[in-house]
Amino acid sequence: NGIMTLSGAWGRLRTDPIMRFLVVAVAFYGMATFEGPLMALKPVNALSHYTDWTVGHVHSGALGWVAFMTFGAFYYLVPRLWRRPLWSMRLVEWHFWIASLAIVLYITAMWVSGIAQGLMWRAY
Repeated sequence: NGIMTLSGAWGRLRTDPIMRFLVVAVAFYGMATFEGPLMALKPVNALSHYTDWTVGHVHSGALGWVAFMTFGAFYYLVPRLWRRPLWSMRLVEWHFWIASLAIVLYITAMWVSGIAQGLMWRAY
């Protein structure tokens, strides 16, 4: 439902950084929601339990879903509450790209280190 809301309006993603925050938040939500049951499978859980993979999973939901949705809502509501435009949409774009890159790098590092930890414990 979150992604199909944009049906016919995908062009807005090129021009509206607030919409980017919201769409990426929904994507992170979907990813974290898929990953949770995957991590509950016995073979995957045997590898991932007590590793940084779990930390990466939690942060993909917390930073990716919750934070991006909060940023998008904040940038949407502030101009309406204060009745003046945001000071710089360019800064909002910078915020989006820097936050996206940082979150993806952080989560990827946690996943990779978690798998490495799990494999080392399995070898031990």
